[in-house]
Amino acid sequence: MSHRKVVVDLHEKRKQLIDFLLKQNQGYVSAATLADMLNVTDRTIRNYIKDINENFSDIVIVSSPQGYAMMSDDSQGNQEEVDLTNKEPEEAILEFEIIQFLMNRDEYTTYEELAEAFYYSPQTIRSRMQKLTINIYSLGIDVSIDTRVFKGIKLAWNRNAKKNPT
Repeated sequence: MSHRKVVVDLHEKRKQLIDFLLKQNQGYVSAATLADMLNVTDRTIRNYIKDINENFSDIVIVSSPQGYAMMSDDSQGNQEEVDLTNKEPEEAILEFEIIQFLMNRDEYTTYEELAEAFYYSPQTIRSRMQKLTINIYSLGIDVSIDTRVFKGIKLAWNRNAKKNPT
């Protein structure tokens, strides 16, 4: 297969992905469904969506635990208002869920594992973890996020410490 054919196939798959999501009328579609439809992996779908969102200013694909959805032009004006009111709670919920997930694990967890578990890209998870680390520090909470190259992240805290009665 020539290099030109591979490039054309990649562009064609992205176009099919966009067309399929547009036909869903802003309904969410799972990465697995999209991957099956395009005969690629879930990870490839995430890469396609990241590429589309970074390189096409007139197209926005949003993600949630339900999957991916295309934001249409008419909803983008409303989305600015929605983002202002719902962005913080959504981020707070994601942070809470990540902390809860990490609290239940003793071993290191990679950003990719967290991305799979919460249906976000590894880059989003990494960004949220950086903000979360700053928030934990600024609140003076006696918990740290232990990060190891090639191993992942895990929570570090004294599990045997007694809770102060209130």
